[in-house]
Amino acid sequence: MIVDKKITDPEERLQKVNEFLAENPNPSSRTLETLADYLVFAIEKKERSKEVTTSNRATTIAKRETSFEGLVSQLDGGEDGIYNLTSDNKNVLLAPKITITKRDIEENKDLQQMLDTIKFWEDRLKETSEVRNKYAIKKMLIEMRRDQYLMKMSNRPPIIPKAITKTKTVIFLNEEISINEEGVFNIEGFSFLRNDVCAQMLQNYSRLHQDCSEELNADMWSAVRDFDALSERALSKHPILYAIAIAKIDGKTNSQIREKLMQDFKVEYSEEFISSLWCRKIPNTIAEQAQEEWLEWYYTEKEKGKYKRCSKCGQNKLSIPRYFTRNKTSKDGLYSICKECRNKKVRPL
Repeated sequence: MIVDKKITDPEERLQKVNEFLAENPNPSSRTLETLADYLVFAIEKKERSKEVTTSNRATTIAKRETSFEGLVSQLDGGEDGIYNLTSDNKNVLLAPKITITKRDIEENKDLQQMLDTIKFWEDRLKETSEVRNKYAIKKMLIEMRRDQYLMKMSNRPPIIPKAITKTKTVIFLNEEISINEEGVFNIEGFSFLRNDVCAQMLQNYSRLHQDCSEELNADMWSAVRDFDALSERALSKHPILYAIAIAKIDGKTNSQIREKLMQDFKVEYSEEFISSLWCRKIPNTIAEQAQEEWLEWYYTEKEKGKYKRCSKCGQNKLSIPRYFTRNKTSKDGLYSICKECRNKKVRPL
């Protein structure tokens, strides 16, 4: 039987099928299967065409067209949730994603085999013209692509924050730290040298303290205590940031914090700015403190570091571009004044 695929309306196709059956009352099972596919594909196509707004399109619309007030009302953290969902570009909303890295493939032979199998069937899909075979291959590829992430996570389990964390960052439990000659860190895993880890610790501070209070042998108990001490060292240099952190942990609203800052420090911050400090500035400050302490440890215990005295503040600092701007005309290639002094501005923080 030669079916007319130019006919797209299910009713017209049904009429053609009935006419064929009237002329051929005893069709073979193969013919009946072909007729069934002929009708089903037309019905499915019509149903899909009714979905003017698909699930993917709905997601895009929700991201682009939701008002600020509407989005804030849907987030557990209010306006804080907005700042946790945005990148440095406030106009870009992030979607959580776990990627398969080269390291994952090297460490997991089963994952490598799965990726090879996916590639094989992707090539077969391009060569296949039969509709039924294409459908079967696509369905199989969807399942295999899902399984590849399950295989990845079984080898290196990530921490995927739930709604209570108010953040979409994915963090792996292992810690790997390296630094290049410019003083730029490359950090993977759970480390307080990462500002996103510090942000999660702050967002869940009370819950972590409560859960770990009686588990004295747990790794997280030690981590919480270490974070307490690190935060104290970092924020004690910035009284306003310290006050905001304490108030936030105590459950105070931005409006209440704003009034308290005006009363204690005679500064007037908007509620949005307070959220930005809580979600970005404070975690960054704690992470920077951890990075500086790690550098001091590394260039004292692991490798002999070179130090340089700032001609303005008189402090001895590591002679690396992290602390001194490059200067081709100087003997050591760095300015004599440290970056902190060169960039210093009068700020209340």
